[in-house]
Amino acid sequence: MTDGELLAQEWDAQESDAQECDLQNGDAYASVLLRVIVIMMLADGEIADAEVSTIVKVYHQKTGIRLDHEAINLAIEETLADKEDSFVQMAGAALSAEQKVEILRGAAAVSMADNALGDTEGSYLLLVAEQLGVPGAELSAILQEAAASLHPTA
Repeated sequence: MTDGELLAQEWDAQESDAQECDLQNGDAYASVLLRVIVIMMLADGEIADAEVSTIVKVYHQKTGIRLDHEAINLAIEETLADKEDSFVQMAGAALSAEQKVEILRGAAAVSMADNALGDTEGSYLLLVAEQLGVPGAELSAILQEAAASLHPTA
């Protein structure tokens, strides 16, 4: 086998491994962030334009990557296909405490994009915080921060 063939075979193996698990490419933070903010958008059963816009904004602010509608639609399909809903907990294990908090901040922004936090959205936020191992007190502080940004005091 030539060096070129060995490199191609190695590349194919690496690409396959990366497709099997987003963690292989070191992009766990971006993957979990996208999954969680999409979960928040879907939580109330409606996809509002404000939520989609907030997803694009939050994801770009936190990763430097601009999402298009195709990427969002793919993320929605992947989220809905994950029947076991184990991705956040599994991938979240690779994240730092700071990254987990940033993910929850992004999730809070998306869930409040319509200027309100519904019961279902609140339940999902609590579940995600638990899956990431973020204490409830930390989540409460994040939600207060997000609510304050909606209604800043003069």
